[in-house]
Amino acid sequence: MLGSGLGEGRSGIIGTITGAVNGGITGVVADEAAHHRDGLEIPYRMEKTGEEFVTAQARKDSESLKVGQRVRIVESEDSTRVVPAE
Repeated sequence: MLGSGLGEGRSGIIGTITGAVNGGITGVVADEAAHHRDGLEIPYRMEKTGEEFVTAQARKDSESLKVGQRVRIVESEDSTRVVPAE
């Protein structure tokens, strides 16, 4: 009786630890999938000053940028976005 009780107790502990680790990994993978976006790193040069910058932003299928294309830089309090000039 004592031997079988110890074996069960140990298996239960190992199962709980493994389940917690597997659950944690599953949660991280699900979170990454929910927040993953294709992105672009866009280098650009200001016409007036010649200063060069690089902006990283999420890709939008509705926006298409080409090398040499004129763009507009849209800045907000916490982000910068490069969009085609109209």
